[in-house]
Amino acid sequence: MTVTGIAAALLHVDMVVLDLDRAIRMYSDLFGFQVVEDCLVETDAAMFLSGGATRRMRLVFLSLSPRTTMIELIQLLDENGKSLPSSPGGKFDWNLTYLVNNMEQAKRALDAAGLRQVSDEYVAALPKLGKSRVVYCRDEEGYLIELVAPA
Repeated sequence: MTVTGIAAALLHVDMVVLDLDRAIRMYSDLFGFQVVEDCLVETDAAMFLSGGATRRMRLVFLSLSPRTTMIELIQLLDENGKSLPSSPGGKFDWNLTYLVNNMEQAKRALDAAGLRQVSDEYVAALPKLGKSRVVYCRDEEGYLIELVAPA
């Protein structure tokens, strides 16, 4: 099979949750997912995802096996470590994340397709999964799409 689009793989599905520990237990105990990464980060991406409310979030990546699409659980946190909901108006509760090999090519393809980029480009640095470049856009229906490329 020849791949002709910009996506190399469906990397993970993001979900904002209010009770991260409860979500981890459910996905681990019921579905058999294992924690791949669990970290607290302060980043501009959190500002984007929270609608400007916070720079802090706890991220937990779960996987069934090394070669499967992951789930990324996101808990947005205030300065006291209390959980926050996603951005006002429900603009972000979940999204699909695609791995792309070339971010510049992907951005040009999005522009040519008429899809709007809705975030700046961010660099995400995670302790176990490493560094990546991240951009968010919206599809024709308004759903959020995350593009991730190696940094």
